[in-house]
Amino acid sequence: MNDSDSEYEESEYLVFADFKNQLPPHLLKHENSAIKIIGVESDSPLAEVNGCIYKGTYEHSLGTNVFFEKATDRSPADPLFESSCRQKYQYLDKSDKVISFERVYIENLPPDPEKSTKVPDTTTEETETPPKTKLNINYKEAINNIMEIYLETLERPIHLRSFLSDYQEKLPKATGETEEVPFFFSPTSPVSVDVEKSCSLDLISSPDENCIHPFQPGAEIVRSNLVKPMTDRDVPKLYTALSVHKENSRKNSFGRTQFSYRLVPPPSGNNSVPGARLLESPELLITVRFYRPARATHRGLKLESPVFAEEFVCLGSTYLTELRDKIFCICNGKRFVDISKDPDAPLPTLETNPGYFFIYDTFYNDKRNPDNCDYSETVLQWAAKAQGLQGEQFKVENMESTRIIDLTVRPGAPLHYLHHGNCEHLFVFSQIEVLPANGGHLLDHSLYPYVRAINNYNRRSCYMCGLRGYEFIVEKSLRQLHDPSYLCRRCFLSFHYVNGEKVGQFKAYRIYDRPEAMNEDGKTPEDGGDSVDLEST
Repeated sequence: MNDSDSEYEESEYLVFADFKNQLPPHLLKHENSAIKIIGVESDSPLAEVNGCIYKGTYEHSLGTNVFFEKATDRSPADPLFESSCRQKYQYLDKSDKVISFERVYIENLPPDPEKSTKVPDTTTEETETPPKTKLNINYKEAINNIMEIYLETLERPIHLRSFLSDYQEKLPKATGETEEVPFFFSPTSPVSVDVEKSCSLDLISSPDENCIHPFQPGAEIVRSNLVKPMTDRDVPKLYTALSVHKENSRKNSFGRTQFSYRLVPPPSGNNSVPGARLLESPELLITVRFYRPARATHRGLKLESPVFAEEFVCLGSTYLTELRDKIFCICNGKRFVDISKDPDAPLPTLETNPGYFFIYDTFYNDKRNPDNCDYSETVLQWAAKAQGLQGEQFKVENMESTRIIDLTVRPGAPLHYLHHGNCEHLFVFSQIEVLPANGGHLLDHSLYPYVRAINNYNRRSCYMCGLRGYEFIVEKSLRQLHDPSYLCRRCFLSFHYVNGEKVGQFKAYRIYDRPEAMNEDGKTPEDGGDSVDLEST
């Protein structure tokens, strides 16, 4: 072959196109699908599949990509595979080249007035067609723009101290001591004592009336969430028994849902409380809602929707450290170590308790103990290199010297609380209320913050019996179907120990320091809820 013929030779290269699950399978179902690829020899090839544009980049393959094609005239080597292997394939080729495609979007270019006024040159034989479209955004940017449409817009940031001062300026100012105070703000009732007694409802009561039990929010009656199947009767069909079991369990209006939680009566603020004082200046009453840490993760992403854990009512004068000390978490004050050799071994205590609140643009670290490490330092180092966060300016302050009224918050926006290394909680400022000074409010600052609502369904039940809450977390056990497994004390000791000796290789962690803290009499509520000491919170 001479040199003139070699100039027109075309080489064929087989490459593997990876669309990263962005190409629906039905688009390639038909063999006559419209597929066009241009610039395959360039660094940024483009592909068009049924009108959709994809931009590609070459990547290194982790192995060798092997291609097969249908073989219609090949008979099976063994008659045993005639019925199961109806379609035969044969080796076609292999390649180590990969093109990674991503969906892109294009938009029309605006007309250029300068080019439109020029007279086209018709002397040349070939004229170049100007591009009519341009590359606008890629697939990820398009998804982010779509999500911004569906997500709710965040409230504007509010500096709580400025908010309270602006509220005071809008109120009518007193002109003298003789100014009348509205009756609903007056500390004394405008109705005389004689009138109240003459209009009392006790005067129209009769001794033969039905007994009325006062309803207290938060007072619970133990109700069975599930109706157990009748095991003493013959069940001919398992599916029927399960259907009846589920149907009966759904009729309970007080069953386990993500929206049900227990209300706690607020602390009494009357003259009997020694620390109760009348408000001399307006005060903020702030509601903070915490959510439990996500349990399911995949490739570093949280797969569980936020589940409500507890709600606190705080004052504007409350320090962030006072709020943190009230937060209930199973990781508080303990360090988890492998106790599989001695299940009743005491847990080591923590000498430090670092943590931070990330609110708006500031990290508030707990530095009450000088030995507490700074978790925010690691996050700031990551943010300096993270895509899209290089220009952000974050601040760092101490938690123990910051009151809630000094914060800048977005009501309803998710915030971050980190402690115990990697235990992460989401929380929001859900409500901000102003308590006027002339409203006759008696407040005892030592009672705040207090728990107003808790979720009883914050824990797992034992994976084996399902009757008691778990006390041990078992990892790398060949005797369990799940890794990790959450087991109660009774199931853990009976299944992994024989005569007190460990059976097999596994790791176990105990979440309670006192073994007697768990109820092992089988009467633990089926929801497996955590016991919270409301007196201390």
